[in-house]
Amino acid sequence: MLPLDILKETITVYRKSGGEYVNGRWVEGVADVSTHRNTSVQPVSASDLLMIPEGESLEGVIRVFDVLPLYAQDVDAGKEADLIEYYDKKYKVVRVDPWRNGFMDHYEALAVLERQNTGV
Repeated sequence: MLPLDILKETITVYRKSGGEYVNGRWVEGVADVSTHRNTSVQPVSASDLLMIPEGESLEGVIRVFDVLPLYAQDVDAGKEADLIEYYDKKYKVVRVDPWRNGFMDHYEALAVLERQNTGV
């Protein structure tokens, strides 16, 4: 169970809406920016690293617990992954597990540091 007292951090979440065709031309979706309070950002364990999708960088991985929804990329639905800004760095959400325990429903997400922030 997630202790209430660890949910004390604030993150900024960038969520890009899906694009659409307008008069036969593709128009990119716009980014929605929201502030998530009552969040916990933690380091990852070795077993967490095994859940990172192949091809993603393992440098700068964080685990995020949030009571508000977070989303990983969904190719079939045409949705991009959320970006999380935390201490002036942006992380891409690569995995989300919803937890419905009836006491404190929340989301547990793994996010990787965006490559442009690492100088690569």
